[in-house]
Amino acid sequence: MPLSAGNYNCLRRARLLKRVLEQFGIEEERFRLEWISAAEGDRVRVVIDDMVEKLRKLGPLQLKRGRPSSAAVLASRYRRRWAYDPGET
Repeated sequence: MPLSAGNYNCLRRARLLKRVLEQFGIEEERFRLEWISAAEGDRVRVVIDDMVEKLRKLGPLQLKRGRPSSAAVLASRYRRRWAYDPGET
């Protein structure tokens, strides 16, 4: 399937999301991106069944302990990057 601009945007965002999930201590196996046409109903079923099976094997979400809160770290980075400086023009 040829990729359109929307597909590339989705792929870029999926890669970013994987990095964010990692920072929150969430296993990358819990996220999956599949390119499936609306006409591929059987494939949709197979992919969903496979993902459900993998998630059941992984069990409940267990966030990693012993590190600073990922949410606090991300919020701090966001505030520094997008902080408003009244001295800037």
